[in-house]
Amino acid sequence: MSLCSRSLSGQPFAVEHHILLRTVAAARCWKGNVWVPVKVSARLNLPLRPETVPPVRLGGSNGSSFVYHAQQFSVPLSALQEAWDSFIKRETLLATAHNGDSELNSEPAPAEFPLSTNGERFDRVTEELMLQCCGRLRSASPYWATAAEASYIYRAPFREEYLTDAANAVYTCAFPLCRPVAFYNVEGTVDPGRFTATTCCRYDPVNYEGKLYKPGVAVVMKAWALRHHCLHERQWITTYRAQLLGLSAPPLLTPVSFCFTKPVDLVNIAVLRRSEIIRGRVISSSGSPADPGAEATSESALEGTLLMSSNCTVVDTLGAQVLGTPSLPS
Repeated sequence: MSLCSRSLSGQPFAVEHHILLRTVAAARCWKGNVWVPVKVSARLNLPLRPETVPPVRLGGSNGSSFVYHAQQFSVPLSALQEAWDSFIKRETLLATAHNGDSELNSEPAPAEFPLSTNGERFDRVTEELMLQCCGRLRSASPYWATAAEASYIYRAPFREEYLTDAANAVYTCAFPLCRPVAFYNVEGTVDPGRFTATTCCRYDPVNYEGKLYKPGVAVVMKAWALRHHCLHERQWITTYRAQLLGLSAPPLLTPVSFCFTKPVDLVNIAVLRRSEIIRGRVISSSGSPADPGAEATSESALEGTLLMSSNCTVVDTLGAQVLGTPSLPS
């Protein structure tokens, strides 16, 4: 498996972003796995090659960002890394000189930095604004969310009076062509206790073959998994496939449903009865019907539209958790 795409700071990109960046790099014959955000390249005044192609857009719940590959710059990677290291060293010295020796004014520890509902840090400018905002709050949480995330995913909407106070909103410093996104400290929700290290984490659900679902689909699945206490399980299966395998869900359980020409219902395998007989093992082809029929073929094609792409298969930590083979209908 190829090395994960990363930034100059060494921070790895999310799985779906890595897949996109790896594909772009391969198509343009770029070597290496280092990518530089546009904002960073502008801040460090890094020189681009003449007539280089536009940066790659990465979409996410925190807004869009744009990145250049290291080979799009006219200086080698070592020079890019040196520029970044010098910048960090300079910023650290400035922060130390500004804060002095006072413990009250010392820079927050990494665990105290503002985090998104994916458990990830924001860009530096947004972090500074959030930290300033936290100083005005009585009991600030480390987690920040949009109004939509709090209401839909966590079912803990912000109080109306909290949203109407403009001082509580921090807007991400997104790319100029993108619309800014407002984030609020989850202290202002009706139930801040729902936002923890366990619930505020990346959730990259996969189907029976270990293929990633699209980000929009993943949001719906994360909300469902939180409600049913199965965020620890990333694997999903269609209810039709579950029936073929002799698995059943609790009678009152409502699956995640996507409507096309016909509905496609999916369920997390953690809620299925007898799921232990398939978890951690590959289903043998003998478990499939001799003739799956047009209905199964149609459902499989519909589910395919929910996936990232036909070749985006997770092969790292899932390992033995792959639950299907191409011969089984979805």
